Amino acid sequence: MKFGRYVKCTFYLQGNGYKLFHTLPNSMRVNVNNDIKVQFWMGVWNKGSPRGPYASREEILMTLENVEQILIR
Repeated sequence: MKFGRYVKCTFYLQGNGYKLFHTLPNSMRVNVNNDIKVQFWMGVWNKGSPRGPYASREEILMTLENVEQILIR
């Protein structure tokens, strides 16, 4: 049985001068359709870098108000 390769998935969201990052807690399989849900909650998104401090509710809402980029890695 072939299990395949797994990778971590990071989301990058930019808007209104804010840069937010979210890394999924579980790895995803490569070359397979994966269903993903991302929640915009405090304590889930980091600001500035994937290991930066958590973004506040206000920072998340300000970013969502004027989204300039959404990147998934």
